[in-house]
Amino acid sequence: MAGGGGDRRVAATLPRTGSRRFVLLAVLLGCLAVAVRLGPVLHRSSLRGVIGYDDGVHLAAAQHLLAGSLPYADFTFLQPGGVVVALAPFAALAGLVGDSWAMAAARVATVLVAALNAVLVAAILRPRGWTAAVVGGVLYATWGTITIAERTAYLEPLLNVCVLVALLALRRPPGQGLAGPAARAVRVAAVMAGLAVSFKLWGAVDVLVLGALVWARAGLRAVGRGALWCVAGLSPALALAAADPAAAWRDIVVVQQARPADPTGVLDRIGTLVAPAALTDPTIGRGLATAGGLLLMALCAAPLVRALAARQAPTAWGDPVWWGLLGLAQLALLLAAPSWGTHYTASVGPALCLLVGAAAGRAARTMPAPGRPWAVAGAAVLAVPIVVSGVVAPGWGRPLDNGPLAAFAREHRCVWSATPSLLAAADAGRRQIRAGCPDVVDVFGVRLALAAGEPTPELARADARAASGAGIPRGLAADERIIAAQLADSQAALLAHQSSANEMSPALEEWLRAEFVQVGRNHYAGLWTRLP
Repeated sequence: MAGGGGDRRVAATLPRTGSRRFVLLAVLLGCLAVAVRLGPVLHRSSLRGVIGYDDGVHLAAAQHLLAGSLPYADFTFLQPGGVVVALAPFAALAGLVGDSWAMAAARVATVLVAALNAVLVAAILRPRGWTAAVVGGVLYATWGTITIAERTAYLEPLLNVCVLVALLALRRPPGQGLAGPAARAVRVAAVMAGLAVSFKLWGAVDVLVLGALVWARAGLRAVGRGALWCVAGLSPALALAAADPAAAWRDIVVVQQARPADPTGVLDRIGTLVAPAALTDPTIGRGLATAGGLLLMALCAAPLVRALAARQAPTAWGDPVWWGLLGLAQLALLLAAPSWGTHYTASVGPALCLLVGAAAGRAARTMPAPGRPWAVAGAAVLAVPIVVSGVVAPGWGRPLDNGPLAAFAREHRCVWSATPSLLAAADAGRRQIRAGCPDVVDVFGVRLALAAGEPTPELARADARAASGAGIPRGLAADERIIAAQLADSQAALLAHQSSANEMSPALEEWLRAEFVQVGRNHYAGLWTRLP
């Protein structure tokens, strides 16, 4: 799909794509993406409840930022600070409507970003025909591998929108020739690439591939200019890290590199490319999911293989080659990284949807007319499980009755929980920060830092509290001392039902039961109050 006479002939066969028709397609894709992501959440009554862990951490970090505490310097935070800045408006909204509604608004905003992502996929594919645009856009809107990460305030939707805007700016439609991207396009792509890294360090892989694309099409000077704009995109994260660069490096890089390897194997990770439930749903089967994932990996490699076989110079490579390179780089990181979650796979979604859409568009152009009805019928059959997988993909959360939970929290000045999204559901997070109540923004992150032998602000405060005679038992591990010190200054606690496995050691739970008593429970957590 490189530039040249062949591309011009192909371009001449493409259907005209009027703006009105594309606006209609964009509206339909946006509505479909919103329905697939938001529908199950509303059906489960979990929009204001607990959907995940990371989303609560992100909102809590933004609330602490508005209260004057800085990530890294004042609390452990293992990601670049872009997401903290992005959620600051929703943290401010909590002062008007409460934490749970602020979290709901952040989730709706994330879903709208996801809808924009589906439209961007279609826009990038638009010059390759309506078939390409529709297939790519619908696939992004409904694919369970993507929807699992785009129902709440996770990092992947933000990564994806940055990458897609950059790819749209650098797009070379078929038949355009070998002209390099305009200076404005390079600036936009560079800012978006830097912004991607400000959300998650994994965005550095996208920077490398996009930089190579600019180098091939516009030269080394354009890469140098783009690097400056890339730094501009990084500015939200750099501004927060500047307060304590050593602590930021420790949290974002050192601790992340030292975290223990996730036991999920390579083949299982490949299987989640097909569906996030591939590891647990027996109707899909790991073997079938893995085979499908390997086919998707082959799809990423195919354009590059064709270009190399034709001895094309990188300057002549078409967009699908670069999409494939981007997908391969992201897959390599996904399969090799020690940390892993099913929602991480969504970061490969843009490249895969663009490649599938481009392949569908090419097939529609080259297929004989008698076979097209059969192809459409086959595509419709394949679309059914794709849509179903998007709707039933995990990530819709659990039903939660916010009223009693919030009433319980209001009865106590300080309520502790290891799950920030649970405090948000109880409308307690912002109120407690203003009251000076103890909390941990990210218990999991603190434990990773301590396991890596790194100091944390939370441990320093806990040890100072213990030295002041807070009645914290001796012999506790560092992370246990942090929790005990905070519980010592709390009048109540919201603890997951499996507290021993998720939050506390047996020794710490024994001390908890001597100090607190469980007085109630909801679907997710137990309600504990301090003994008289």
